[in-house]
Order: sequence, then structure tokens, then C-alpha cells
Amino acid sequence: TKLSWMYDQLLGQLADNRGAEYGLCIDLSGGLQLQPCSGNWSQHLELEAVLPSVLQNERRRWPSGPLHLHLGPEAGPVNGSEANNSDWCISYDDTSLMLERCGSCSPNQQWVYMPESRQIMTFWHQRCLTRRDGLGLGAQLKYCNESDAWQIWDVGAVGATTTFSGLCRPPVVDYEAMMWGREYAISQNCTDGRDDVWYIDRLPGLGGRGG
Repeated sequence: TKLSWMYDQLLGQLADNRGAEYGLCIDLSGGLQLQPCSGNWSQHLELEAVLPSVLQNERRRWPSGPLHLHLGPEAGPVNGSEANNSDWCISYDDTSLMLERCGSCSPNQQWVYMPESRQIMTFWHQRCLTRRDGLGLGAQLKYCNESDAWQIWDVGAVGATTTFSGLCRPPVVDYEAMMWGREYAISQNCTDGRDDVWYIDRLPGLGGRGG
């Protein structure tokens, strides 16, 4: 349920869309709760404007999801596909990874990014993206462990978008090519030495059930 809020500058009360005269107000007398609006001190709040740059930095400090992990526009083409590189997302099936066309309602493409530990976790069954212990063997999903160095990613930024590198492309699954009978090559993890930049982007909504 979503609520609209109204702030009464005179009384310092934050009320629902019915206003401080008839509605419910944020009340801190017994934790964070909603109570009928009154002149009680526990309903007096002081709101301050937050600069967009400050809010952006705060968002980078906290876990966020669901997210897409997709190739950046500067990456090389995906197996000769005509699709835009940004349309290719990392998907998971149990502990295996693959590269699929992005879908906002595909549960197996939903991730959580944890800035403090620099781990990337599946949204639904809480396993972390882990590099394999060996050169050119890509990555897998394992139970999250903050002390596991293979789960810590080289995180950066392109503008306001968080990025990471060090992950070789997983095998491509192109259902559109399969449907039309077109041939496509299975990508080989890191055999060409490519180290792509991956973008961590917010999804507009949450859909599907866990994979």
C-alpha cells in the first residue's frame, strides 16, 4: 500500500493525505507508528531538504534490489546478435550462470548489490556471484561469505550508474535465435581475454517468482 504524505510546517506534523486535521500522523512515542494527529510532542518532526548528490551517495551505501546486471554499451557484440549490448543480462539457474536478453519480469535476472562488502547476491535464493578459483573459468553462485575474496568485485561507476568488472561472459542463451532456427555460437569464458564492464541498474518493478 502506498500513502501520500502532507507536512504541516506550522505544527511540524507529517500526516497522510487527509491532512493533520483529520488524518493519521507519524508518531514516535512507541517506535515508528501511525496515530491520530494531535499536538503531542512525539508527532513533531523537522524535515530538511536533501541534495540529490547526497541522496545518491547514501543509496550507494545500502543494499539495493532487484537489479539487472547487464553489459555496457561499449562492450563488444554478443555472438553477432543485432540486439543492443545493454539488452543482455546475467541470468542464473540454481548455481549456473548464463547471458540472456533482459526481461524486467524475469526472476532469474534479479540481483541485490551490497556496497559495504562489494558482493552481488541473487534476489531470490541469496547466493553470491563468485569467481571460480582459476583463470578463464568464469563465475558461479555460492553461499554468501564476506571473507571469501572470490566474492568481492572490482566496483566502479559510469556517471550515476554503479559498474563492476572482472567477470567473463557466461554462455549465451538466445531464445529468439533458437525460435527462428538461426545458428549462434556459445561464448567461451575469457578465452579471448576480454574483461567486460557490467552495469548494475535498478529495475522499474518486481515480478515473477524465485528461480
